[in-house]
Amino acid sequence: MPEMSALIDRVTLADLFRVANRVLRPSTSALVGDRKRCGEPTVVVQGQLRGLPDVRDALRRRGLAGSASS
Repeated sequence: MPEMSALIDRVTLADLFRVANRVLRPSTSALVGDRKRCGEPTVVVQGQLRGLPDVRDALRRRGLAGSASS
């Protein structure tokens, strides 16, 4: 797993914004244009999960999650 950690360490803020715009705003993305959209984000976490806040709730509070119920 050291290779994966090294790749994660190389992710920039610009990379995060680019991907977030493609995933969290699918109505403007050709990437998901042909798929059924539920509007709910997919959250992937690596490492210690204990104490991790509810990410979906945090996204919802900021208007970045869909309206489908979890």
